[in-house]
Amino acid sequence: PHQHQHQQGGEDAGKAKKRRRRGRLRCAYRGWEVEEVALQGLVVEVVRAEKYTLFTLDDSTGCVQCLLWQPVAAAFTSKFVSKEASLAFEVAEERYVASRARVRLGAQLSVQGRVTMFQGDLQIKCSALQEHEDPNAETEHRLDTARLHRSIY
Repeated sequence: PHQHQHQQGGEDAGKAKKRRRRGRLRCAYRGWEVEEVALQGLVVEVVRAEKYTLFTLDDSTGCVQCLLWQPVAAAFTSKFVSKEASLAFEVAEERYVASRARVRLGAQLSVQGRVTMFQGDLQIKCSALQEHEDPNAETEHRLDTARLHRSIY
């Protein structure tokens, strides 16, 4: 998976390490701290709940659970509800509904998000999701990832 990173010194260069800082899971790969990941694959499992959509993405190197949370109005408002906050919530809700519709068995998706830990398993908390119709999209993604590993990682 593509990784957006910040340099972190003193890490073991050959192994990925995980640690918690201020309640968030932090991962490091070859001395680089990973804050967000991007991966692409096929949806092989979907669980829809009232407040979230949980799905498993198979990128042909393994499977990872991805979590798409429904926006909560309270996160967009304070003591005084503004028109801007209300509009921001409506946009976030529309984005969630559109993203949730893309998550279906067999769909080829790209996701971006933060690495989290839930009940001992890695999970991606999605911040962006895109569906791919092109059957070559996954191959192109894997070639881009291999290129990045050769030139950056």
